[in-house]
Amino acid sequence: MEKQIGLIYNTSQMGENPSWLLDSTSIETFGSSWTDFGYEIIYRPQEIRATTELIEELKKTFMKPFGLSDKHYRFEPTFWRVYWDRGQLRVNLLHESEKGLDRVARENNLALMLNDVIIQPRPVGYIRKMVELNK
Repeated sequence: MEKQIGLIYNTSQMGENPSWLLDSTSIETFGSSWTDFGYEIIYRPQEIRATTELIEELKKTFMKPFGLSDKHYRFEPTFWRVYWDRGQLRVNLLHESEKGLDRVARENNLALMLNDVIIQPRPVGYIRKMVELNK
């Protein structure tokens, strides 16, 4: 069997045509108004087994298309979060980010398994609080 490298979608979890899930079932109620909202974007990669330098390069590549401050991202081994508070979200930013991850993974002969991507609408107050609390 040929070794896979690059960004690999876990089709057993994401289905035959991997896609982004717009999730409205986990909406947080923060404050009383939904006039302004943002998005919490949650990538669920399998834990990456690579050098610290390569993981940092993947994170920078992941963040670049979104153009947000470092505090707008939170990285855990199997959850990479983006806190989007810039109004409308262009879904092509997710595609650009994934293309960059694929490029870096291929250049480094790494298999990077992505289990799913969830896009959750959130009140902008919640998003701003997460950014504020982020280290």
